[in-house]
Amino acid sequence: MPRTTAPRIACAAALLVLASIAALPLVALGERPARAASAEENAAIGKIALLNRQAIEEYRKLNFDEAQRLLDQALDLAASAGLTQHPIRARTYVTLGVVSAGGLKRRDVAVRLFRKALQIQPEVMLSPELATPDVQAAFDEALRGLENEPKVERLPSELLVHEPVTAGTRGDPVTIAVTPDEGLHAERVMLAYRAAGASAFSKIKMQKQSDGVFEAIIPAPATAGREVAYYIEARDLDDKLVASRGSPIAPMVIALAPAPPKANPQAAGTDSPAAGSESEPASAPPVAPPAAAVARAPQAPSRAQPRVLIALLAGSGGGWSSGTAETSGYPLGGTKLGWSTLGQIVPQVGFLVSPRFMVSAWGRLQLVRGAGDYHTPAGSTQCGGDGTCTAAQGAFAGFVSATWFSAADDDAFRPFLSLSLGGGRIRHVVHVTSGNGDCGADRQQATCTDTAALGPLLGGPGIGFHVRLARAVRLILAVQSIFGAPRFAADIDADLGIGVTF
Repeated sequence: MPRTTAPRIACAAALLVLASIAALPLVALGERPARAASAEENAAIGKIALLNRQAIEEYRKLNFDEAQRLLDQALDLAASAGLTQHPIRARTYVTLGVVSAGGLKRRDVAVRLFRKALQIQPEVMLSPELATPDVQAAFDEALRGLENEPKVERLPSELLVHEPVTAGTRGDPVTIAVTPDEGLHAERVMLAYRAAGASAFSKIKMQKQSDGVFEAIIPAPATAGREVAYYIEARDLDDKLVASRGSPIAPMVIALAPAPPKANPQAAGTDSPAAGSESEPASAPPVAPPAAAVARAPQAPSRAQPRVLIALLAGSGGGWSSGTAETSGYPLGGTKLGWSTLGQIVPQVGFLVSPRFMVSAWGRLQLVRGAGDYHTPAGSTQCGGDGTCTAAQGAFAGFVSATWFSAADDDAFRPFLSLSLGGGRIRHVVHVTSGNGDCGADRQQATCTDTAALGPLLGGPGIGFHVRLARAVRLILAVQSIFGAPRFAADIDADLGIGVTF
């Protein structure tokens, strides 16, 4: 049977009321109660309880990562307020265990969290509405193994050792350092920062140093205001959040002071002190930089964020064209459906203006197969007079594109939307009807297999995604629509390839 919380809460509330009444005479006599909570402690307990409720709401909405962030923030607040053995901290461990077992499906982590809660408050219980079979099984396992594992284990959020930076200088970069525990098994550590007045956080990957410390630099443009907010995330191979310090909702904040004035190397006046005078020239006391900001001196990042993408894709496509066939000159008879047959090769070079915006140039080298030659009547001078009009074997078009990504470069999956403009030719293989029945090598066929061209003006939107295969290698799938002018024509290509960033 699940262990419920209602009796415990009612009992605790009654004891709290009785303790408060009993303490009143002592306060009147000027004596301190044996255990009276301060106003700051009560405020911290209220905030932690609110974070627990918000996390449960996110859990019910299936926002498991956000629920974990809220609970990590609650645990950080409990530690900073000295509530390490308070029942509210035990309750937070229980809620985080529910999220780990019921949402993130990490039973082993949930068992450890439940044990931590039981070590703080052995009578802590599960709420019946949260006691799903998976959650209840993990809680029962924690109960059974508590006697064999009395040592309190550290929470994943506590495995990210970080001294928050609280002060800095405007216009100067700020280095953020964090040391993950070896048992955390973090695949990557990310720093997210938000300048004053900005609406969204920017993310950069923290680089591992030789001493095992991960570092990243908040750039100088982000420190131009009065403050800059940041938080740190550690994610595993499956891109799941395993630990964090701070969160988008409750980030750590660096207060930024104006830069100290530079010393004037020239004398303040032309008059010098009289001989024998005991007065000394006045000098301003040196201004020390904030201690937290220089805990680790800013260094150049060991690896800059990717700025260039080189990719090679291949695919095929098809679409609609109008006008006349290229080789035979017969009209298409309205809008005609055709195919790119063998397909195209698409080389691309892109420049990342920001982590989520790229400008690029790309080409479309098409190989055309399947179109037949057109044989002219005897004595015709058409196509050079040899009696054969040869069908086109290829086509080329060039484009410039603007691409918007919905995620930063370090994310494993990055959908994108693009817009391209360019020129050249795209060819479809089409079947056209001959009014004279003179198609084919014997000039006896009623249908010619010919090509229809799109262009010379080309452009259109595209969609697709990048999948991170390795640190700088991306699998790219793109679906590109291309419209031609001056005659209406449309083409849809599907391309697959590999890209490399550096």
